[in-house]
Amino acid sequence: MPASKHSCARPGGVLGITLEAGNVCLDTIGRELLIGGIAVRLSRRELTLLEQMMRRFGRIVPKAVLEEKLYGIDEEPDSNPVPVHIHHLRRQLEAAGASLMIHTIRGVGYILAETKA
Repeated sequence: MPASKHSCARPGGVLGITLEAGNVCLDTIGRELLIGGIAVRLSRRELTLLEQMMRRFGRIVPKAVLEEKLYGIDEEPDSNPVPVHIHHLRRQLEAAGASLMIHTIRGVGYILAETKA
């Protein structure tokens, strides 16, 4: 859901609090997502998944790593949580016009890559 237009600044210093890939910019501290300069709202878990994949852009992120990030030690995960959240995240990215796509690597995990122009 586009909300307002903003600009995406480069990461400050070594902290790398802002992750960028294609037209997607994620402020990991403020938990703000910009796609093409437009603010997009995602659930907490969708933001967590996107952050993990952006931190490993172009590399496979194992499903187990994503599950670990989504749920704490004391929290019981839903049935098959990662594929459900990935499905919703894909729809949100596509609807907002993101130049990124999440690919499933069957039996292993997921990879975030730029779409072909």
